[in-house]
Formats: sequence, C-alpha cells, structure tokens
Amino acid sequence: MGGSLAGQCGVLQTTRGRWSQRLVVGFTALALLAVFTPVPAAEAVTVTATSSDRVLGDLTVDRLAVRINGRTVRGDRLIIPADAPDLELRPRLAQGTAVGLDTMTSMSRIERSRGAVAGINGGYWLYRPTGVPNGLYVERGRMVSADSSLRSGLPAARAVAGFREDGSFIADRIRVHQHLDIPSIGLDGIEIDELNRQVRTSGDRTHDTDGELLLFDSRYGTSFQVPARSVLLMVDDLDLSSSGRVTGVVRERRSPTTDIRREATEGTSALLAYGDAVPKLAGIEPGMEIGVTTTVAPFNGVAAGWDNLRSAVPGAGLLIHEGRISSGTAMSSEGINHASDRRARTAIGQKPDGTTVMLTIDETRSSSGVTLFELAQIMAATGITNAVAMDGGGSTSMTINGQFRNTPSHAARGHSSAWFVYAPRPPAARGVEAACPPGSVPSNSFEDTTATVHAATIDCLAWWEVTGGVTPTRYAPAQGVTREQMASFLVRWIDGAAARGDVQPLPSSTSHPFTDVDADNVHMSAIARLSAAEIIRGRTATTYDPAAVVTRAETATLLRRTLEHLQGSPLPPGRDTFTDDNTSVHEPSINQLSQLQIVGGTGGFSYVPNDPVSRGAMASMLMRASDWLVSEGRTTPPS
Repeated sequence: MGGSLAGQCGVLQTTRGRWSQRLVVGFTALALLAVFTPVPAAEAVTVTATSSDRVLGDLTVDRLAVRINGRTVRGDRLIIPADAPDLELRPRLAQGTAVGLDTMTSMSRIERSRGAVAGINGGYWLYRPTGVPNGLYVERGRMVSADSSLRSGLPAARAVAGFREDGSFIADRIRVHQHLDIPSIGLDGIEIDELNRQVRTSGDRTHDTDGELLLFDSRYGTSFQVPARSVLLMVDDLDLSSSGRVTGVVRERRSPTTDIRREATEGTSALLAYGDAVPKLAGIEPGMEIGVTTTVAPFNGVAAGWDNLRSAVPGAGLLIHEGRISSGTAMSSEGINHASDRRARTAIGQKPDGTTVMLTIDETRSSSGVTLFELAQIMAATGITNAVAMDGGGSTSMTINGQFRNTPSHAARGHSSAWFVYAPRPPAARGVEAACPPGSVPSNSFEDTTATVHAATIDCLAWWEVTGGVTPTRYAPAQGVTREQMASFLVRWIDGAAARGDVQPLPSSTSHPFTDVDADNVHMSAIARLSAAEIIRGRTATTYDPAAVVTRAETATLLRRTLEHLQGSPLPPGRDTFTDDNTSVHEPSINQLSQLQIVGGTGGFSYVPNDPVSRGAMASMLMRASDWLVSEGRTTPPS
C-alpha cells in the first residue's frame, strides 16, 4: 500500500528551519486532532480463533474470524508470550542498509538462515531515495532513520512502534531531535535537519528548500548527492543510538564547487551543509571532535520512556495508546490518506502482561479488509493496550517458516523493513572422534560410499561390527532401512556397547507377539530381544510390519529408547527445535536427541520427520549416539 507510491508514503517534508515559524500553530493543531476514544465494549467486536498452530516453542499462530460492524473478516495472529526467553523479535532492513527494497519472500528466506521462524512486513518508506524508512527506525539499539517526512510538509508526526531493552512495547507519535556540538570552538545546539535522507532539490514534489544540515552514516548504504557550494565533513562513523550523545573526529573537510557524489562507507559518517545551512559548519576543521546528541519524544509529550530503544519501526497509524483507541481524525493527522478505506492491514502491539501480538487482516473475496479504526478495535478486543499499524494493502504479509501465512495481493511487492521472530537454531551435529578415533578406523571395502557425506561414519559402523554391507563391496547408503533391518542394526550395536562397557545388555528372549514375523525370518531374534526390552513396538498389539521403511522421526524414538535402556534412566527433555514435527508423536524424542547433537535437521528448522531414513543417515545417527556413550564413559570403541 504505502511503500511504492510517493503520496502514500509521505515522501517529502519541509525542513525544520521552516517549521520554526509554525511550531505553535502546528502543535496546537495536533493537540486538537490527537483525540482518543474509549475502548469499545467487548461485544462490539468478536475475535474467534478458528485454528491455532504452534510454530516453535511458545510461538503460536491463530487463524481468525473477526465479526465487526456486521461483517466477518479473516486474518492471522502471531503471539509471542512475555516469558519466552528463546524467542526474540527484532526488525530488519531489506538490504541491511537504509536504502533499498526487497520482497518478503526474499527477506524471509535470508532471515530464516539466521534463525527467523516468522515475520510480518514493516512500515512506510520514502520514494526518494527508495526504501529509506519513513520515520524512526532503530535496530539493535542503533538509529538508522529519524523523523517521518510528510507529503504535506506540515509539522506533524507519525506513529512509531518500539521496544525497550527490557522487551516492553512503546507506541506513540514521536519527534526526533538531533543537535551538533563542537566543544573546541564553543559551538553547541546546532540542529541537524535529517538523518540518512536525500538532499531536497527543485525536482522534489514540495517547495524548494533554502538549505539543510544533513547527517549520513555507514548504514545509509549508497552514495548521496552533494550540491555545489556546500560543505562536506567526513567523520568517524557515529554509532547513533536512539538517545544520548556520541562523538567522532572530523577526518576531512571538503567544499565542492560542482555536484559530486560521495560514498558513505563502513566506518565513515558525513555531515553535509548546503544553502543557508553552510554557515552552521563554519570553523570546523579536520582533527576536531564533534558530538551529536539525539532525543526521541512524543510529539505532544516528554521524552520519558523513549530513551535507549532496542528497536523501532515507523508505522502507518497509532492505533491504541495506553489503553485508548485513536480517533479516525487523529489517524488522518498523520498524513495517512487511506485511514477510512477498508484494506488489508498489518499491526503490532502488546498486552499489559507483555504478550506481543502481530496481526494481519486479509483483503480477499471472503474478507473485505478493515479501516484503521476497525483495526484498532480488533486489536483492543484481543486485550492489546498499545498498538501501531504497519504498512498495509498490497504490503500486508505474514510469513511462517519462509512461507506466506496470509494471501497477499502483491506477493512480489518490495518492502523497506520487516519484523522477524528469531529462535535458537538447531544444534550442529556432534562429531564422532570419541567413538571413531582418527587413525583407528580402517577403510572398508564398500565401493559405493566414497561420494556420500556419511562415508566416514559408515566405515566406523563397520568397525564397530554393526554392519557388513548388503554385499562385501556394497553398502547402499541411499537405500532406506526397513523395520526388521533396523532391529538387527540396533541389536548388534547394543551387544557391542555392552560387551565393551558398563551399560545394560539386552535380554536373551526369543519370544515376541508379532504374527507377521516368521520364525525363519533372519531378523526374528533381534525383533524379539528389542521387543522384550520395550525398545520396539508393533503397529498393533500383534503386528510388527517388518518390511516397512523406518522414518527419520521413528529413528529418533528408537535411538532414544535404546539409549535410555543402555543407561537405565530417561534422557533429559529437549527444547522445541524444529518447526515441521509439531504434529508428530516422535517430537519429544527428536528434541531430546537434537540437544545431544545425535540427530540433525536438513536445513533451517526442518527435520522432515516423515522422510525415510537412509542407510547412510542411519550410520551417522548411530555413530553420534556411540560418541555420546563413549563421552559419557559408558562404553569404549573397539580395540
């Protein structure tokens, strides 16, 4: 919606120098417009979760049916409990810099490799330069952009959604003030007009500007225009936080006579004065220390609460502030020209108990979208007391595990920023040096294992006398493992570990209840012994299904039961590790063995539990389990 059109994003704004003549009028106007309405009665809006799914750990997502003003709309709701220490919500820039756009599909794929399991689109951005967040943006405590730029040029302010260091949410219409000081020559209180914003020129859509003092830092991400007869100071990179003073040393002073372009690179910031602002930098020379002080405050309030933000993203409407819903008039005062239109919408907010909620409302044939005021009503009906709308319309997006949860009308639309929920990535698979000491494992004669990543563990499995291959020269690493074959693998492995260590051996029973395991089956004894130890179970009370292929999920449970039998006690529980095993009865076993680094995923947060386990992968899992037993002092490798 807002991102791709200049008018919707609020592209341009007058400079602060020209605001000064209208501040009293502007503040008074905003005070009259910033009206809040009481939260409506609960029965006015009905929010029903028609389904609820666990994403990972305590992160859940609901499919919603919302009854509002005689209509039913559909949406999705991500819920992050306050007491979920393994989950972290933080924003990301599309290109990692202030300038640039990317699709949610691409951003989700990149961030998934960094631990993101879910996300929603971010807020408004500028048309020129394309992609700069249109308002306060803070990531990991560092400020990337400051005030919003309004198309009208009025001294107004847009909403910002922010999180403090303690995880609490804050929302309001804010203003950012940045001032330059140079102690060595007694200059102080020099107002900086913009951070990481393009120079205003006669080609812009508002009036010409008489001059500005602009600050660019290494997060800008591209070259910026330097007008003729300006002053450019190259400075040590200023690590700008959302509040307080930072310092840097001037490296170079330039006074270009023609238009040039200068790259703001890593480790460098730049102060640019042009037009009437040039005198502000008079007397500043290389080697001087400068300071930049930043203050963030509500437009009609004081700065308390806005110090030391961990993250912030500019919004598209203040929905709820301290339990009161913004009026439609107040939302319109933010320069949002579609506030009363029914569109797809995105919002983020928090309940009093610290639960964070991210919400999207669909705009489809079965869901006509909502106005900003209706969006606020929906958030309030779910217990949210502070909330901000993000960009909506075609930008509305929610992704789970890199896939769209909603049905966006423009899936390929570019975004400047997004919010992502990050979780600890699955542990890396453990090495097997304890079970397979380097130099001790002889190479076997299998001719078909050289190209597989499991070659070394297959060699070690043969050294442990657990396998002899399907023939003396062939192991068939890509072939699946049947349930009867798995029984024999496990028995040989357990017997060897018991013979060389202090673990519980298997019983010698040859009795079993399975009518589909014949007495002449070569795996019958192994099945009987594992059944007596309650390591394997049948499909039913009387059938084992011996020829069925074992899945990766089933392998985890078999290994978990085997290890618990060997050590005579349960394994410790593991944290939720993968997102694709949530409906599997084997999920606890997968989590337990993942924490012990015995089983691993297939990339990201995927375990593919229902895929058959290959003979090669089975070898690696068994040898990692062997390595754990050896490391615990319960058995030893072959001599």
